[in-house]
Amino acid sequence: MKNIFYEFINMHNIYDKNVYDYYINHSDRFDYYNEDFLRNFIRCNYFFNSFGILKEIRPYVPNIVDDKTTLVNIHEYVHTLLTYDMLNKRFKLDDDCEILPIFYEKLFVLESDNEGLIEYEEFLDKAALESNEKRYIMAVKMFDELFNNYHNNGINDMKIKTKSLIKNYNKFYCTST
Repeated sequence: MKNIFYEFINMHNIYDKNVYDYYINHSDRFDYYNEDFLRNFIRCNYFFNSFGILKEIRPYVPNIVDDKTTLVNIHEYVHTLLTYDMLNKRFKLDDDCEILPIFYEKLFVLESDNEGLIEYEEFLDKAALESNEKRYIMAVKMFDELFNNYHNNGINDMKIKTKSLIKNYNKFYCTST
């Protein structure tokens, strides 16, 4: 299954050898199906020094054994990819931090044509929309527009498209007080 993960990130031009090696070597892993409680801790943990300098990214992810665990790893890998260049620099998560991880996980679901994975993604979308957290809501709502403009040019192209969409999102979906 690890090959599917690698093939996906390579095929979609989000493979970066340094980031991939970092992700593999700095991830804390667990058994997704035998350790239910630990699923609550899936995320990229960011460690800062007292000056706000990002010192380490530590993904907490399941072992890759099937499509669902591959999907989770794709999401957290994209988080790592987006923040890797910020190691040893001042860093703060922005509202847009979930857009590309959710985009690529949804892209994986579309390509997999796996009914169980489609249902799992619908569950994640529902949870995101009910979370009342701007970063998740924004990511789910922007997927279609990002997908319609997706040309597989890599992560930098997607970052540019995301920044453009955020301006429109804030303009049309957010109310000022």
